[in-house]
Amino acid sequence: MHAPEPAYPRFSSVLKTGLHASADSHHRESVAAVSPRQSLVTYAAAFLVLALLIAALPTQADTPLTFTLGGSYNIFDDERDVDDEFTPFGAAELRFNEYWATEFWYTEGETDSDLGFDADITRWHLDALYYLKPRGKFHPYVAAGVGQLDREWDVPNGSLDAVDEEINLGGGAHYFLSDRFSLRGDARYFHGTGSTTADFVLSLALSYRFGDPVGRKAAPVAVAAAAAPEEPCKDCDNDGVMNAQDECPNTPAGAKVNARGCKERFIAGESARLDVRFAFDKADVDASYLDDIEEFAAFMKRYPDEKAVVEAHTDSMGPEEYNQGLSQRRAEAVIDVLVDRYGVPSSSLTAKGFGETSPVADNSTAEGRAKNRRVMVNIATEDHMEEME
Repeated sequence: MHAPEPAYPRFSSVLKTGLHASADSHHRESVAAVSPRQSLVTYAAAFLVLALLIAALPTQADTPLTFTLGGSYNIFDDERDVDDEFTPFGAAELRFNEYWATEFWYTEGETDSDLGFDADITRWHLDALYYLKPRGKFHPYVAAGVGQLDREWDVPNGSLDAVDEEINLGGGAHYFLSDRFSLRGDARYFHGTGSTTADFVLSLALSYRFGDPVGRKAAPVAVAAAAAPEEPCKDCDNDGVMNAQDECPNTPAGAKVNARGCKERFIAGESARLDVRFAFDKADVDASYLDDIEEFAAFMKRYPDEKAVVEAHTDSMGPEEYNQGLSQRRAEAVIDVLVDRYGVPSSSLTAKGFGETSPVADNSTAEGRAKNRRVMVNIATEDHMEEME
């Protein structure tokens, strides 16, 4: 009586056939398995070179190119016949506008398998990314794409190769450390189109963005052109005061001037107040305050020489040290909106958190605590009118 045949994984029948093939068959199979890998590396290198050329074009200043390098943890379906493994990866993203981008992603590494042999894994995919509304330095996105997973087992006298086409869905976010560098996290689900396999990939990486950020166009360059002589201008600095009465020529465009054409700093009695309230234990700016913040931003732009201190407070719930940090984050959140959304120079704004030390209402009631969770803005002004040349 014969012993029962052992149960093999899905790929076992292919492996058994490969192990009993001739040396010539192994050689042919090995060549067939390696060629697609070499092609993928060639395509990836060509794509990166093309992306670098695109980034160098001056016409692409509005569509930045982002390179990403990092590591990913691959959680493979049991039917893949390979163990879960950490692999390095690289990606290149081309941003088309504020919302849409495309990205090429490539990773490869080595892992163990249930078949008793080492396995090389290569995965690439081309994705479409849709960026959601940014929240300060945090830029989330969703992604979907297509690609391939190549598994190659090192068997005696040759190798065996399996290539699966895939679709993927997922998302992630960039957290910007500066205008160029960001930390990136990403989570994806991969589904084999020719099978029922389901893989998951979690990744963490560092990204670098070339070109100007989307939405921040470079200032137009004036082109000198020959022109016919013009009559002398009557108000050369366009401040509304004729040259004959203008005691301060060449004031900046849009600056507020007095009857003598001189730029003036507003008096202390002119107010610019901003009051933003926050939910309990939150530092996110509610959308209902955006109109007020935009009005304050317009005020700051009219008086570009003024400085504003953004003061933030909390209620008395929770540890005092924690509330101090929470108030500082609230002040910085309002500054992020003023700078990133409305273009106020960051040099004119200072964040100051006061924690729970300066309540304006009774912290023993819910209504009082809601009033204390606030951000106020005070203008740092002189106590007198001052003309500026």
